[in-house]
Amino acid sequence: MLRYALWKNDNKLAEFFLQLGAEFSSSQYESDTSSHLFRVDFDDFRYAIQKGRTVILAEIIKTTGAGIPLDKMVKESGIEVQEKLEARALFAELRLGTY
Repeated sequence: MLRYALWKNDNKLAEFFLQLGAEFSSSQYESDTSSHLFRVDFDDFRYAIQKGRTVILAEIIKTTGAGIPLDKMVKESGIEVQEKLEARALFAELRLGTY
């Protein structure tokens, strides 16, 4: 659906699809403690670049962070990403042999 908005160069429709996807992703897993992010297919992102859809690209990046090498930036920054408590507790149990 986003591809159609890109093809038509319809900024409002693209924004609607992006907001809908982001809202659905967050509400779908609101009881889950893990992070569920809305992502745009890379082919759609690349298509937006090829077609020069800068307004829609800005909205994609603002909504999803697409195209930004977040993992690389975190690694180079030296910031240590904290694991979830549940995963650490499970690992501790496995280490102690109490599982």
